Amino acid sequence: MEHQDYPIHRLASFFDSLTQESLKELNLIYHPDVQFKDPINEASGLAQLDHVFKDLFTQLQDITIKVTDRGGDSTSGFIRWTMDYRFRRHNRSIDGVTHAKFDERGLITHQTDFWDASFPIYGEFPIVGLTMRGIRRIVRVRHPQSTSK
Repeated sequence: MEHQDYPIHRLASFFDSLTQESLKELNLIYHPDVQFKDPINEASGLAQLDHVFKDLFTQLQDITIKVTDRGGDSTSGFIRWTMDYRFRRHNRSIDGVTHAKFDERGLITHQTDFWDASFPIYGEFPIVGLTMRGIRRIVRVRHPQSTSK
């Protein structure tokens, strides 16, 4: 199998061109019994995964995903990506990594997405965001002041 034929490249192309219309092609990328997990959602099976993706397009506007790196082989791979979107009339961005496992046909059997939900998502809520900013101020490393002459 040529490196460019690895299933991770097909998933990267799918992410790069993800639209509400392209969700019709989930069955070409994902196994019917796919297991999916990200910091907010879990899905078991293609129907639940479809629901997660459709909800993403309901909650957010102007979604684009740009794959910035990828690697893997015929059994598993990683994708690094940036998702730009609009939420509550503001442009937002989340950086993340996807780990995927593939069956012998190259369909995704397991997908785990890793991204920081703290400020991009939870920080949008006034009380939670205020609390999180306070905690960050308390625990943030304070670098010593440089004394240059």
